Amino acid sequence: MADDDGDSDLDSEARFRKRNPLPPEVFYNIDVTRMNGVSLLKIYANARHSVGDLVVSIKKAANISAKDLTLLLAFDSKVLDDAKTLEQAGLFDGASVTAIRFPELFFAAAYEDGTTQILSAESGDVQRTFTNELMRESGAVMSVAFAASGLSLVIGCMDGSAHLWSATSGIHMREYIGHTGPVTGVCCSPDGKLLATACFDRTARIWDFVTGRCRKVCIGHRGSVNCVDFSIDSKILGTGSEDSKAKLWSIDDDKKSELTLNGHQGAVQAIAFSPHGKAIATGSLDSDVNLWSTRTGRLEWNLSDGTCPVVSLAFSPDGMIIAVGGTDGTCKLWSVGTGTSSFTLQCNGGVPRSICTVAFSPAGTTLATGSEDGSVSIWGLDNGELSALKRTIQGPSGVFAVSFSAGPVASKDGKNSRAGLMGPARATMMGAH
Repeated sequence: MADDDGDSDLDSEARFRKRNPLPPEVFYNIDVTRMNGVSLLKIYANARHSVGDLVVSIKKAANISAKDLTLLLAFDSKVLDDAKTLEQAGLFDGASVTAIRFPELFFAAAYEDGTTQILSAESGDVQRTFTNELMRESGAVMSVAFAASGLSLVIGCMDGSAHLWSATSGIHMREYIGHTGPVTGVCCSPDGKLLATACFDRTARIWDFVTGRCRKVCIGHRGSVNCVDFSIDSKILGTGSEDSKAKLWSIDDDKKSELTLNGHQGAVQAIAFSPHGKAIATGSLDSDVNLWSTRTGRLEWNLSDGTCPVVSLAFSPDGMIIAVGGTDGTCKLWSVGTGTSSFTLQCNGGVPRSICTVAFSPAGTTLATGSEDGSVSIWGLDNGELSALKRTIQGPSGVFAVSFSAGPVASKDGKNSRAGLMGPARATMMGAH
């Protein structure tokens, strides 16, 4: 027997739809920009279509046909989940999204003239430039680091402030104020919750990344703090100082410091935790690189050929190589397993200008060296072996810091993951000079 509506031939879902018709379809005008802020195209899309559908439409409209190239869409400094509808992703009519080519490598470089640039490691093209217009005093940008998301970066400035910027939109997001001297180093915790800053005022500060609230002031060094780095579990902060000491600070309690690392005879200019978190490396103007146990503070071994003061260092993502930049214009690659130097990279065309910063890409296939002459050299690596100098990019002035980001990937559950190793590669920063 037919029901009252005469639709016994319809299944239950069809009957429901007939009685509860969908509202008229909603369409959004979406502005799609490149990483550098230049408009790529405008697209008219159904709000109920998925982000993945939008990506396909954008690739077709922009004639992006490379099969091995993934296009990611970022909105409000977050990568959009391909499975969500445009409405679920928080988009709206007139919204602007940033199209990011993946796995193209990007790096940020901080310069002596007060600018910071995001550049493509593949092409050398400048994607975005940040100036110090918001700073209270002009001066060099001494440090920069990508956040764990890979889509925002923190800049440390001469006026004692640190600033958070969106890498995709160029919008200023937050300011961290409290230091009374130039910020010489910045580092974002791997868990994305914290920011650390090093300063000439002899302190380091630990900040809540989202709120900007200072959680802890690390007091104890007798000279300017030149560099900072977080352990991989985000529970320990390492600091290096002009007083020739390095310290390990507990994040979660009020202890003055967990451990003091004594052994250097000159200012500690660089510090970096190993990827496995069991060791920490320090580089000093005394020409030594020391590797310490993070549990006991004991000196495990020393790397030095005694020829050159050390101003920068970084671990490779697999923890097997330490890249060390010196004042003589070279970058040495040391094997952690053997304690020997496998390669010496001649930067700056052999001219002895300090290698103020070194950084590995997240996958460990690229090494960047930044010099006080303003150049950033991009080196190819293959299983820890030097393959070639890919290119040298000349900046506007001396380079104080470099930080890599390969861009995060939105997984199906909406959480960010990263090809290769998690998180952006971190570089130690040059302090006083």
